[in-house]
Amino acid sequence: RSEDTLAPFVDTALAPPVEGRFRALHALRSRDFRLLWIGQTLSLIGNGAFVVALGWKTVQLTGSSSALAIVLMANALAMLATLLVGGALADRYPRRTLMILSDLARFGIVAVLVVTDATGTLSFGLLIAFAVGVGLADGFFHPAFGGIVPLVVEQPLLASANTLIGLSRQIGFVIGPAIAGVVYGLVGSAAVFSIDAVTYVAAAACLWLARPRSIRAEPGEGTVREIVAGLRYVTSVPWLWISIAVAAFAVMVTMAPFQSLLPELVEQEFGRGVG
Repeated sequence: RSEDTLAPFVDTALAPPVEGRFRALHALRSRDFRLLWIGQTLSLIGNGAFVVALGWKTVQLTGSSSALAIVLMANALAMLATLLVGGALADRYPRRTLMILSDLARFGIVAVLVVTDATGTLSFGLLIAFAVGVGLADGFFHPAFGGIVPLVVEQPLLASANTLIGLSRQIGFVIGPAIAGVVYGLVGSAAVFSIDAVTYVAAAACLWLARPRSIRAEPGEGTVREIVAGLRYVTSVPWLWISIAVAAFAVMVTMAPFQSLLPELVEQEFGRGVG
């Protein structure tokens, strides 16, 4: 009888603590990481919608899937052109500031795209220019984003933070194109671009409210010299440059054809145009 009386207390003592459950979500306990995660999730959803609308609009303007490949290539090359510069700046200046400026710059670029699209003055050449502008701003954003995560969560929560960031990418990859498909079909491309522009403002606002820890910048040798030193380091480590080369090749032979040929495939096989 005494054992039955003590049983509830024994079971409670042996039960796993609540603290150990849902470890992948623990980083959300940090206010600053919550703000960062919410803002970037919204931005990734907008980016997913933007890419789909960009593809359909390009095909609508030119009637050619190869034209879309040119737009996407221009966007990627522009990002690569500023990626190393963005990395060097992220080591010398506040990463939060760089991210906010990048978000506001992309908002301005996409906002002008919305106006030109809504007024019927958008051309293929302007579309390439807008894609290049977004790509240049992306190159400044990504290195700063990669370096700000350890400043908004403690070391034990980094694994949880990286898991949640991966989740937000998947959310953007799924929800963004779905939103684009619905909105594009009902209202048009300008509305989809508007959604992307608004998400940049939301992301910048979340970053403005966040308070990442400050770091002391080490004395540098100058932006150009730091970029050259980084390139030398990458080329001196075989597994590093081989991994980059393999990943780049995989993207070129999988994602690039998929993105550039998908609008034409949908139109030919399913009779769904973009006009």
